[in-house]
Amino acid sequence: MSQQSQTRPAGRAGVAATTLLALGLSLFAAGAGGAEVFINRDGTELLDPAFVTSTGAEHNAEVDLQNGTVKALVSVAVPAGFPIIGHSLTAGINDVYLVNAGASPIVASSGFLTLALDGAFSFVTAVSGGREANVYVNALLEAMLVPAQGGSTQFYSAGIGTTHGWNDWQGFHSDFTEIAEDGGTVTVMQNNVSGLRADLAMPAITLNPNDTLRISLSLFTGINASNGLAATNDFFNTARLSLVLPPDAIVTSNTAVPLDWVSAEVPAPPAAWLLATGLAGIAGACRRRRAGR
Repeated sequence: MSQQSQTRPAGRAGVAATTLLALGLSLFAAGAGGAEVFINRDGTELLDPAFVTSTGAEHNAEVDLQNGTVKALVSVAVPAGFPIIGHSLTAGINDVYLVNAGASPIVASSGFLTLALDGAFSFVTAVSGGREANVYVNALLEAMLVPAQGGSTQFYSAGIGTTHGWNDWQGFHSDFTEIAEDGGTVTVMQNNVSGLRADLAMPAITLNPNDTLRISLSLFTGINASNGLAATNDFFNTARLSLVLPPDAIVTSNTAVPLDWVSAEVPAPPAAWLLATGLAGIAGACRRRRAGR
């Protein structure tokens, strides 16, 4: 990727011109070693460089690179007397590349990259008779920093795994696993038999010139039930990816796909500073007028 830079016009007296470093966001077509969205169901993988869906009687999935969303829903309703029937679905985005195309380091603050999960579970439970139903979810957000000057690749991750179920011999039961590597964090707002809401976030990361940060995320949803029971694992509320750029970075892309999940830190509006300056000047003038009386 070529070097890129932009220069802001100089501000008022005493404010030097500022150079914006370009954080190039490169998206390559699926199959060419770059960004792809995927849905994997029963061993069948569907690939597309921007958008993919998969719909069936007991599953529904959608991955949208433009909006940074991954949706997945699976359900099972088992007739009475039948053994366990299960379904699972994996969906995600692989290999979005961020490259520091500027001449100076870019520091992305903690939480600059997050994955927000919002899902609901439902069970139909009733009388005894050797019945069980389980829902399970695994979500993983990963970032891999590849130094331009060689050296060790650095891996960062934040993930969550949870299982909720019901059976005759335990009643409701649950299990929870948190995954974090090199500073990744997991914030859980809800984790029970009704649903899961959590934020996965990356730590502060410094990209030196020409360093590459490779981002991937995956959402795995599964379910099983038996003997007259039904259950639903509904993450069609979406897992949403969000990238907030450092104040000294802009994004360029090598595709025509606009990335709605990429935003910039919002500085204080210049009008607010002008208003504050004006009020300070008015207050000073009033003080001088009172002092001269």
